Order: sequence, then structure tokens, then C-alpha cells
Amino acid sequence: AEGSVRNPYYRSLAPFSAAKFRMHLVTRLDGYSAGSAIRLTDLSLQAKPLKGPFFFDGAANRTDGAYGPMEKLLEKAAKDLTTAKFQATYHGAPEFVDPGQRLMGYASWGSNDGSFDLGAYRRLKFHPGALAETYVSTSGRTFLPTEGGQSLIADLIEQGVTGVKGYVSEPYTFALAEPPVLFVKYVAGANLAESFYAASKVVRWKDVVIGDPLCAPYAKR
Repeated sequence: AEGSVRNPYYRSLAPFSAAKFRMHLVTRLDGYSAGSAIRLTDLSLQAKPLKGPFFFDGAANRTDGAYGPMEKLLEKAAKDLTTAKFQATYHGAPEFVDPGQRLMGYASWGSNDGSFDLGAYRRLKFHPGALAETYVSTSGRTFLPTEGGQSLIADLIEQGVTGVKGYVSEPYTFALAEPPVLFVKYVAGANLAESFYAASKVVRWKDVVIGDPLCAPYAKR
């Protein structure tokens, strides 16, 4: 789309180098309060290399057109993590689910799921170091307490996620973070910023990445 730039770090397996890729990876610390924003760094420091659980919640109303490939990426993320010996689940049934346990990773269609349940969304809980992505066009439109409209990543920050990507206005599906890249790169030892940027096809667009960029619980010590 006009205004976006293809991300040279997209799907890169290498550690990030500003000199090599001729850009910087930028994240923000934000939330409903200063305390919520500051807690993101605390969670980064507390993060441990847990084997999961990772949870990917599919949507029955997002299986065709441009949505279909993104739905398949949720399933692929679970398969790839399982192959790498992590605990990962793809939930393809129609209901919107709170899995009832703290998560190390999460992706869903948020309020674009035809069965979206705001109560279940706000019950999601996370381990320190957890990352999340939601396929929601305006999930990063505000970090002020707000009622109505599409689901917000600010709620997930409040509920303990350590890193999350959101969008200030319609990004189109090509700009969404690809869960298989995001989570597989992260558990292979990349930091939060590298993981989100490697999973994103474009830069200089509608995205905002929240979290301590250097959070890397799976890095070899």
C-alpha cells in the first residue's frame, strides 16, 4: 500500500544489525497507566524460557478470501512450535476461548472473530515474557480506557502480556505479524523486537510494537 515500505528484515534468520539492514527496530512502552508501561520492563526481566503454553484461536468466519491464509498461519504456528517440542494448541472450533491458564504466547482474531467474547478476552493471562498478536485493524488506536469499538491490545498489556503488536488504523492483512515467524524466531533465541519485525512484511505503516525490545528469555546465556 502507498506509504508502506517493504521490511528488509522480514523473515530474516539472522540477528538484527542496523548497519546491515539500514534501519532501527523501534518499540514502545505503553499501557493504560505509567505503571502498566513500566511493568513491561519488569516482566521482561522476570521472563523464563518456558515450553508454553502457546494458544492460537481460530475464527470460523475468517477462513476464505484474504483472511484464509492468515487463519492457516495460526494453525501452522501451533504445528511448528509443537514440532520444536513446545506446548502449543490451535483452537479451530467456533467459540472464542479463554484457555484458563497463563500463556507464553497468544494469537487470535480478537473482536473480528464472529464468536468474540469480551469477557473471555479480558480473562486471558500471561507468563512474564509472553508475546501476542491479534488480527484487529484498530487494536492499537488508543491506550486510554475505552468502551466500544474493536478489541484493544491495551487490555492484554493490563492482563500481563510482555510484548504485543497493534495497529492504529486498517493495516490490511499483508501487514499483520505472521505467528509462525514471530513465535518460532522468539523461542529460537531472538529478542522481542527482532521477533516482531521479522514477522512483519512492511515497515513505516500502521503498526506499533509494545514491549522491552531486548526481552529474550530463550537466548542462550
